Amino acid sequence: MTPNGSGTRSRSHAEGEAAARITVDPSGVEAFLSLVESGPIAESDIQAMLRLPVYRKMIDALTYNKEVVADIYTRALTRDGPDSMLDLEDPRSGLMAKDVQFARMNRSRLRLFLKEVQQEWDPTSSVRLVRKYLPEDCTAQEARVTLLVGLAQGMQSGNELLIDLPLSLILRPEDALKNLTQLISHELHHLWRGSLTAEPHSADESYRGIVWALTQLEGEGIAMTLVWDGLDAHEAMRREAEGMIRFFGEPARELTEEWLSVYDGGHVKYLSELEEAMRSIFNGEVVGEPATHSVTSVLHSTVDHPVGHEMALRIQLELGQRALTECVSRPYRFLQTYQEAAKFLGNPSVAYVFDDALIEQIGRQVFARDDS
Repeated sequence: MTPNGSGTRSRSHAEGEAAARITVDPSGVEAFLSLVESGPIAESDIQAMLRLPVYRKMIDALTYNKEVVADIYTRALTRDGPDSMLDLEDPRSGLMAKDVQFARMNRSRLRLFLKEVQQEWDPTSSVRLVRKYLPEDCTAQEARVTLLVGLAQGMQSGNELLIDLPLSLILRPEDALKNLTQLISHELHHLWRGSLTAEPHSADESYRGIVWALTQLEGEGIAMTLVWDGLDAHEAMRREAEGMIRFFGEPARELTEEWLSVYDGGHVKYLSELEEAMRSIFNGEVVGEPATHSVTSVLHSTVDHPVGHEMALRIQLELGQRALTECVSRPYRFLQTYQEAAKFLGNPSVAYVFDDALIEQIGRQVFARDDS
């Protein structure tokens, strides 16, 4: 056996071991199908399903809409009129409701897809993709892929990856299994990233927002990059956003149009506003909780993913894959490396360049770095 062959076999063995630590729990989808296939649906039946542990975990993991989840399912499952009868103002509630409604109306397709996942989905495909975007010393932890209906996204909660199964049929009906692999891989990266030692940072309450923002940009940015591995990320994201708008309508338009604006150069605006918010904190203009809010209001949940994705892409394109993976779980390193890549490109309208003095200040005061 040649050294190269040995290395390939070793990697394959490691991937196989990691894949064996991933299990799939279909009980959330099975419970939903049992509900909608049983005849007339009573509100008490919906409440009983939502009390199941798998759905309680989903509700507990949500950072929004917790108090209206039961109403979302009830409206989507008991009203047979047009979409407007859903009457949900919050766009994320609308996405969840339409996801539930789609699953009910396409329950035969959903059952067939669940069977396909159980018989054909290979965890190794996710492991191989995620490994490419992690340092070699990252530990492959046990993971449970929990399949649900109504989440309209993927989420990580502890060692569980909460994955909405209908979403893959909605977004990419012609290649739903591949879309599911991408959703799972994104959340699996979050989980395994957590096994790495994070950069130490200040406990000063006023800096909490800065730590949160840079951590979001690094974590979500790199995880987004692996989703579109090998593709034209901008074009792929645009097609997916357009597909969401076609299916979900207005509930998706507000969310996806803001995403698309980031890819059309809007990330420069958000990074500029982030820089100003961080500078205000260091100047003492805002302290404590208002300081945190000043940062989180810039990088809210609609834009933190694509802005981080733009930064990660810039690192990958200008400095290479290894430079990007060395930033995993190291948000300050991510910021420094992005700055290097942006300067290398030399086009501020394409890649925002931060003030070097501010980056050094972040290193000294927030991340206790003396080499910044």
